[in-house]
Amino acid sequence: MTESGRTSNITADGPRVACPAIHSILIDAASVSGRCAAIMKEHPVPFTMYRADTRTPGEIKKAGGFQAKVPLTVAQAQGLIRRVSIDANSPVDIPHRAMELRDAFADPAMAGKLFGLLALYQGIRKGKSGTTVHISTSANQGTGGYDGNIYEIVTPFDQLYETPAKRNGLGDPRLVASYEDMARGVNPSILTDRDNIDSAAELIAVYNSGQGSQEVAFLTDIPLKWIERVKLDGSRDWQMMSAVLAGSSSATS
Repeated sequence: MTESGRTSNITADGPRVACPAIHSILIDAASVSGRCAAIMKEHPVPFTMYRADTRTPGEIKKAGGFQAKVPLTVAQAQGLIRRVSIDANSPVDIPHRAMELRDAFADPAMAGKLFGLLALYQGIRKGKSGTTVHISTSANQGTGGYDGNIYEIVTPFDQLYETPAKRNGLGDPRLVASYEDMARGVNPSILTDRDNIDSAAELIAVYNSGQGSQEVAFLTDIPLKWIERVKLDGSRDWQMMSAVLAGSSSATS
């Protein structure tokens, strides 16, 4: 159970669900009653992501959460999406250290042309150098990184807006309440906390369901308060992030 009194949708044993009708006791998804399912539909579990990171919880706290190697402001992330998928002549502000992106936008062959969201997604995922502008996470507990500690990120949003990629730009945004609601296919989509890119305030990410990865590549920071639990390297048990930071070793599963 989380500190706030609600339960998380994943445990060490696999998918779980939280139902207010049974006082937030964790139960197997297969045994959810019709009444509980109805309550859950009315009160959906927030979007949860996972990230593997070799840094300790203390180091993550010191950093204030997760940031990209080359962090983008919300305005810069908005401008990046706008330039690659909406308006080929829109100005874009790319930090100097994001060399691959800067080189791509400086290519005369791409002047006045949309790159497309798929090209952006493929571009920002190249390599693991100090020039990346995204934070890699996954909706699947088994992915979201390569080694180290596994961090559980629980966003405060019951619903998000998904904007799918189209051949000539972007489709219309639509509300989604879970990953199951989202589009499947080779093309990625944009996840935001508001109904359009320009009004997004806290969350701008590129979502890709290809090859079962369910990667959520954040273009905005992931604040410390969204990091709810951690599974320390070599451990099978989840622990509350706050308890670990306070020096407690009590497991939550």
